[in-house]
Amino acid sequence: MSNSKIKKTKSSLKRKSDHLQKHKIDIERIKKVKTLYQYDEVFTSKVHGFKSSDDYYEKCSSQKVLHQIKTPVLSINSFDDPFVDPNCLDHRGNPKIIFAVPEVGGHIGFLEGLNPFGSNWTLKVMEEYLDHFQNKN
Repeated sequence: MSNSKIKKTKSSLKRKSDHLQKHKIDIERIKKVKTLYQYDEVFTSKVHGFKSSDDYYEKCSSQKVLHQIKTPVLSINSFDDPFVDPNCLDHRGNPKIIFAVPEVGGHIGFLEGLNPFGSNWTLKVMEEYLDHFQNKN
């Protein structure tokens, strides 16, 4: 590794360390994290100025504004999404929201086949959804 690369790496590590110290991030606690909730508690919430994971989730949740949506929306979220539980999105009472909830897909996965640059199920569903509205007008 060149001297300039080493200097850049050290500089980057110093900035990151300063950032972690500024937000009172405990590296040892991060090393012990086993769940996303715990990670959000010891890192995400602190770095972004929230009191806790629960405070972060409440203030960043779209749940409280779903009833205000007036333009038709297609929301795609799989049952196996490790970050968003599809059961937590309560869209009842707003007919403008359509939820597509396939069994698999992960967080942003919806690929078809083994080629990550190949066909994408999400794009097909979105095209069909948009075609529906275009053909309506």
